Amino acid sequence: RVSPAGDTSGESVEEYFSQASMFAEASMRLQQKLMILGKCHSSTGCSVWHGSLDNDAGHYYGWYSAAWGNLLSEYWEARGAAALAGVRYDGTPIPRPPGSDKETWLSKLPSQQNAYPALKNMDALRKLCNQCTEGMYPHGCVGKWTRIRQVIRDDTQAALQSFSLEAHVPLPVFHDNDVLVHVRLDPGHPQIAYYAKSFFDEHIPDSTSRIILLSSEPKWGKPILDSYTKMFRELCQHRLHCSVERQSGTQFNDFAAIALAPTVFCSGSTYC
Repeated sequence: RVSPAGDTSGESVEEYFSQASMFAEASMRLQQKLMILGKCHSSTGCSVWHGSLDNDAGHYYGWYSAAWGNLLSEYWEARGAAALAGVRYDGTPIPRPPGSDKETWLSKLPSQQNAYPALKNMDALRKLCNQCTEGMYPHGCVGKWTRIRQVIRDDTQAALQSFSLEAHVPLPVFHDNDVLVHVRLDPGHPQIAYYAKSFFDEHIPDSTSRIILLSSEPKWGKPILDSYTKMFRELCQHRLHCSVERQSGTQFNDFAAIALAPTVFCSGSTYC
């Protein structure tokens, strides 16, 4: 299975770099193809990876990768560009996986969207159109996506709900006082960090009734997960009066859990 840990299973350094390389190669091939076809030229001068920003609309040409986090980073940056420019978004849907006859929830994300007058901000757009944000990994920048966080939450949750109803796939269910802690276990990723007890002790709400520890479960990660489980049980016993659970499911279920939980603590991941 593919874990919730930001596109990779966390089993080995070699696997992480292999999957990262596959995404980068496929993304670059599509970009080069679109450039040859003249589809990535922005009349505004603000470049968008796999798309464009013109005076009347923002565009993004959807494609599929199992690296959902990286893929969504491209999509939301294009949406953010259109929103800040005050123009409509006119894209193509994210298609089904190659060789599959089934759509994923990604196909439910809007490919057409009217302008958001309240989000238009030309000063911000000029600042956020730069060499970093126009590349393959805009989530590595303070990009245009940072200005549409509520849109991202609303559209993601709506797409998950729509897919769930159509495909008869149940979504995770939470109570108001649940807290989900996502731990990404990738030994080769340079941006992974593990939060200490003092961080959680300071930030977990006093009303918490259940802490859900969400992660992949490679053998090498067992000591980390066991330590977190013990730490959260101590917090629950001495301060919070809550229960602690560990979860690890399908890629869809784990992504949906992160998107739908009422309170989330997230390690370094494009899923968040």
